[in-house]
Amino acid sequence: MALISNNLLQINLTQRSDSPVTSQQATVLLAFVLPPGANNIYYLHHRVGMFQLNFYLRFHVPPDDAFAAVNFLVANRALQTNTNEIPIPGAAIINGPAPWWKVADIKHGFAILAPGSFSRSIWYDSDASIIYLHETN
Repeated sequence: MALISNNLLQINLTQRSDSPVTSQQATVLLAFVLPPGANNIYYLHHRVGMFQLNFYLRFHVPPDDAFAAVNFLVANRALQTNTNEIPIPGAAIINGPAPWWKVADIKHGFAILAPGSFSRSIWYDSDASIIYLHETN
């Protein structure tokens, strides 16, 4: 049993897309359910061992579907608590590891930031109708 645990601790996995994929492709590749209307999807999923996870996701939604998409992402994260909607500017920005992660460029929109372990933070760029999601443990 210890040998299996040691091997699991050494796993280093990165999945990423630097060109857009469809919702169907992302769902298969990531085993992550996206909200209806999500398109033009970019992702980076990095895991080291069993404990360190960073997941970055960016996608477009039709402007009329944006609030429903954000609510879908919040509702599908059972461990997330004490979230607050914060206007942009003013929301904390997480620098991303990919050129398509442009949270720092958001001029109008809002963020829902969840502190702590197993957190999911979401930023919405209302000018471009882009949703950014960062999840970590």
